[in-house]
Amino acid sequence: MFSIFTSHASVSGMPVRKRHGTLLALLLLTSGLVAAGPTQLSFDEALRLASAASAAAKASSAAVAASSEAAAKAGQLPDPMLKLGMDNLPVSGPDKFRPNADFMTMRRVGIEQQWVSKNKRLARSERAQRAVEASEGSYLETVATVREATGKAWLTVLYKQRALALAQSIGRAMEQDLETLKASFRGAKVAATDVLQAKAELFQSGDAINAAEQELEIARTPCANIT
Repeated sequence: MFSIFTSHASVSGMPVRKRHGTLLALLLLTSGLVAAGPTQLSFDEALRLASAASAAAKASSAAVAASSEAAAKAGQLPDPMLKLGMDNLPVSGPDKFRPNADFMTMRRVGIEQQWVSKNKRLARSERAQRAVEASEGSYLETVATVREATGKAWLTVLYKQRALALAQSIGRAMEQDLETLKASFRGAKVAATDVLQAKAELFQSGDAINAAEQELEIARTPCANIT
């Protein structure tokens, strides 16, 4: 991303090219120690929250619950039904709709139980269990898809955070080097071209920092739903 000085002028006893090469190597080595996590969530926590908040995962979970409930009832006899009725109720004349007016009027109260053979109930249970297994498979697939997308987004943000931290570290180091070169130029130890080149590289580092900040914001957009 950044070029290093090509001048062989010496500052504090170290050639500019060698000094910048050493600095860049150290920054690359220490950049892996940047510990800022995406949206301040751990990887596992991000996966957990995304899975819990996903509308698709919730729908799949509800489907599993519904199919499990249906499977539990599939092997049982149907619920008994309460039967209420009235026979010979007058519907005309002076006694119409009077249940106590005619001795032939009778009330009926009973419970009806539909009988389903054991084999048929067993077949229903097997079909219901297969439906449960299908729902569970769909749920696991949905959760896996959500977790995969979340993991990619989390890692992308982490990478962009570290890239920004590295660009900022290089920019700060270049600012310090520019000040050192200016002092050396005043002491006639380096040429004016070295100072101009340092200014140009510092300007480029500022552009790189701005670009890294924009890339980080773009990467954070998919992670906004996690929180």
